Order: sequence, then structure tokens, then C-alpha cells
Amino acid sequence: MLQLLNKIITKFNYNPEVKVIVTGYYKAFSQYTDMSLIPESVKEEFDIQDSDKEWLAQRWQLFRDTSTTDLEYAVLDANQDLDKNQIFLAVPDFRDENALFASNSFLWGATEDTTGINHPAPVDDVKDARIKACDELYSFIDTARYACRAASLAHPNRAGAQAYAQAIKSLLPEVGLPTWIASLTPLVTVPEPIPIPEPEPELDTGGITEEPPTNDTGGQ
Repeated sequence: MLQLLNKIITKFNYNPEVKVIVTGYYKAFSQYTDMSLIPESVKEEFDIQDSDKEWLAQRWQLFRDTSTTDLEYAVLDANQDLDKNQIFLAVPDFRDENALFASNSFLWGATEDTTGINHPAPVDDVKDARIKACDELYSFIDTARYACRAASLAHPNRAGAQAYAQAIKSLLPEVGLPTWIASLTPLVTVPEPIPIPEPEPELDTGGITEEPPTNDTGGQ
């Protein structure tokens, strides 16, 4: 990762305003994962048993913690080489209940395919377009075709994408905006609100009321 960051900064070194935000990883499995929701084809493919949940949760926790630490060191080392903070790390707030097949999952799941192909069926928003593209690209390679179809499995869904966006947005005060953005004039100018006139105060007559005139002529 350090080599990659150095290569990116070297490529864009002509512009000192370039900032790089590295995004962290998440744990796909946790104690909140409902193993019964995992398609049988996925369990067969990866040799997963329902009793493996604790082991999987521990492995993914280790992966998340280790990868975060390694990314932190890579960002720190790269910034030290630059002698300034030009690279930042955004770690999304994925909790145990946001794991795959959990109650509030931030990841796309899958269902068991009902056509008899023994592969998981995707449930993401663009599955139809991807399935069509996968079938055209891997028309003669069934294994790759079905894996391509379910490529969204364990990747962030809309809620997960929002968690990543929030992690990035939280860094913006520290990262700052390039001068060309900060100096832009807003495209839409919001006019000042029109003041609402206050109602005129009621005249105090001291309790005396004025009777309206009448046309009484005394019977004449």
C-alpha cells in the first residue's frame, strides 16, 4: 500500500492541492450473522458450516483490525515522506449488526437460485444489468459466469455506501477544499427573505366604543 500511495502522489505531484483519501475495510461476518440465511451453494463453495460462525467472526475481526492498522501505518509513512499531510484514512463505521446476513446489514446478501444451477442469486439494485453482461462475457464458462452474477455478495449496499460517505465527509474539515472549489461563486444566489410587516397596534380608546350612525328620523 505504501508503494501504491507513493506512486499516486508522484503522479500528481505537479499539483500540491491533490489530496488522497484511503478507505478502510469492514468485517463481513460477526456474531450477528444469521447463518441460516447463507445460501447452501455458498456454504458448499466455501465449505462453511453453521457451527463456523464464531471462527468466521473472529477471523473477520482480525482482518478488519489488522488491515486498519496496516493502512494507518502506510498513510503515516507516506505523509512523513512528503513532509506534510496529503493522504488521509477514512474508516467506515461498520458494527457487528451491520455484518453480512445480520439484522441491519450494510452488505448485499444473496438468495438461493431457484433455477437449479446451484449458485447464489444476487439481490442488489443492478443485478439484472450485471447478469446480462456476465452471461455475454462468460457465455462458455459457467463457473466464472455464476460468480460474476453474484459479484455484489458481501459488498456494501446503500446503507454501507452511506457509511463510507460519512467516513469521508468527516475528514473534509481536516482535508480542506482546493482553492478552485473554495473560491467558486455559488450558481444560485438565495435572495434575502422579505420582511413581514408587524401588525399596527390597536388604538386604546379607554373603554369608549363608538356607535355606528343610524338613519332613525323619529318616525317621520
